[in-house]
Amino acid sequence: MEKLQEYLDLLGDEPWLRAGVAVVLAFVAAFLVDFVVRRVLRALTRRTKTAADDQLLSLFHRPVRVTVILIGLWVATQQLGLEPAVNEQGEAIGIDHEAWIGSLLKTLGLLVWTGFAFKFSRLLLQVLSRDTKRVQVIEPS
Repeated sequence: MEKLQEYLDLLGDEPWLRAGVAVVLAFVAAFLVDFVVRRVLRALTRRTKTAADDQLLSLFHRPVRVTVILIGLWVATQQLGLEPAVNEQGEAIGIDHEAWIGSLLKTLGLLVWTGFAFKFSRLLLQVLSRDTKRVQVIEPS
């Protein structure tokens, strides 16, 4: 992250320009990470006989992509310098927008990964319910 900050500092003192570049880089990075992860995992899933791992791969790429974008949005938020105003005693007055946006982005990331966990659990239960020889506890729906 420090290296990224060094590159963003090369853009000068325009926080909106640095934030915009961070957002664009986040989308490019999300595409590249998604491409690499899908390519590597697809190569591994081709070696298996089941279709479940292919389904898992299709579930996995969205949270990865969204996570990279959320990290980029957090970096962009930090570029804007949204510290709260302070009074004469040095106490913060008003809302700490940077912390609030950071909490919002973390919550969105948590929701995305929770959705993935539910979909993964459903997929796992479906796969296990089909294997009645090894797993007799789970019945097919």
